[in-house]
Amino acid sequence: MDKVISYLKFELVPSNTKTKSYDVYNTYDVFLGNISFYPRWRKYVFNPENDCYFDDSCLSEISDKLKELTKEWRESLKCSD
Repeated sequence: MDKVISYLKFELVPSNTKTKSYDVYNTYDVFLGNISFYPRWRKYVFNPENDCYFDDSCLSEISDKLKELTKEWRESLKCSD
């Protein structure tokens, strides 16, 4: 089985808002963008920095994080009923 190597770090941004926000860095601690909740779409989105390039592995990792956060947010709505 292939070992999955992560090239990204997701750091929670301290906030008093209801939804989470994460800064995304590569393994060299270069800021790549931010993940935040986009109310209009009712899901999390990635806001990349200018002149950043991503391969399929990085985009897959970001996509997985977006799905995870959106799922957590939707599950939290069920609990608040």
